[in-house]
Amino acid sequence: MSTFDLFTKRNGETYLYNPYIEDYFPTRDVTKEFAKITKTAVRNYEFEKAFLLSRLSLAEKKQKAGQPQSQEFVNEISGMLSKYGMCGDIAAENALTESKSITLRGDNTFLVGFESDFNVDFDTGTVLIYKILCPTRVGGDVTDTLYLTSTNRATYGVEALIHYQNSQTDLYFMVWDWAPGLPYPVQVYMPYSELGDYIAQDTIRGIDQQFIQVQSQTIRGSADNWKNIVVLWNYRLQAYDIVHNYTYSALDSEQKNGTHWWGPFVETFEQDDFHGTNIVGFDQTLFASRDNSNVWSTPQLLSDTQSWLWGAPDRGFELVYFYPNHSFIVTTLPMGFTPGIRGSITAGSFTLGLARGLIYQMGNLKYIYIHLVVNSISGSPSGNLQIINCPLLPVYGTPLTLGITSFMGMNLSDRYVTPIILDNGSIELLSCGSGPESA
Repeated sequence: MSTFDLFTKRNGETYLYNPYIEDYFPTRDVTKEFAKITKTAVRNYEFEKAFLLSRLSLAEKKQKAGQPQSQEFVNEISGMLSKYGMCGDIAAENALTESKSITLRGDNTFLVGFESDFNVDFDTGTVLIYKILCPTRVGGDVTDTLYLTSTNRATYGVEALIHYQNSQTDLYFMVWDWAPGLPYPVQVYMPYSELGDYIAQDTIRGIDQQFIQVQSQTIRGSADNWKNIVVLWNYRLQAYDIVHNYTYSALDSEQKNGTHWWGPFVETFEQDDFHGTNIVGFDQTLFASRDNSNVWSTPQLLSDTQSWLWGAPDRGFELVYFYPNHSFIVTTLPMGFTPGIRGSITAGSFTLGLARGLIYQMGNLKYIYIHLVVNSISGSPSGNLQIINCPLLPVYGTPLTLGITSFMGMNLSDRYVTPIILDNGSIELLSCGSGPESA
């Protein structure tokens, strides 16, 4: 394909590109159906206020990092807060003080932030495409809120997110639209019971996970007219469903002022400590931009040249794996360990950096997940290396085979499991069942 386009026409119908399958698929407009269900849903207005106030907290944190947010952003949040019965001219510092108990705690979340240049590196359109890894219930002891969200870089774009009210409630899918002129920013609020066509199960990087696939688009039409579109992949129909579509007016300078800089993001509010939450996160986040000739770039994985990771393991959260900067998962499951490697190799050498092991339970089996980062590789190392320090004895396991090159032998005896080396310099293991309730 010599010239890429995000959309194409076939027999008069609009088709949208799915980069995970590398083909175009038909689109359906289900915005009316989603709007009807949203009207009957029980909205959580306290969460919506806290969501806005947390954005002021993000602004404060970015200011402390030497990247000031604009006064326009503060004014935008202030205006939205007035719709929720809060003072319309509230200053950022007052909002942060008054909401101290519910503002964002950056040290118990993980966020991928967009670099300043990349944040505004689009002309007439921007799209973020991602998979949200989201169990039906987040589990553990979440008492207030946990959600997974991302902007699409545009100031007046959208956040398409998964929201958990607490550990024992089913997930909701939400669309938060930052466009001017809307009475309230929450335009879609869909319960889990209505999402059966959009939620899939698959083994992702060796872990059985549930996920939803999202496209978050902001596209300029004629003059200063822009359109926000949120699309979900319908696994049953093998088609894209447009679940939100809103047109508004905005100047080009307003749409690209760099104030909405947060990408994939696991966020919480007031709780200080977490235990036993299920695995959540993002996988294969891609972006594309449209230029002044209305030509789209080919979707690319988000990398560490365009973004940065903000977060640290604290308050119970652990980063299980991280592929800069398009994929990561976190959990507060209690059984973690630090793996090591033993054995000898020939024809080369390598050094290790991050080493993290996780044991989690699904049904009556416990599973082992190990992630090692290779800092450097020289030559073509080979040999029979083994992971050590694993507290469980695996009873079965197979190397993960997703475009990777295995260079290590297998030995499942004596509490060893078999590592494999990935093209990007990480070593990873497929989950290995350890048997019912074994320890």
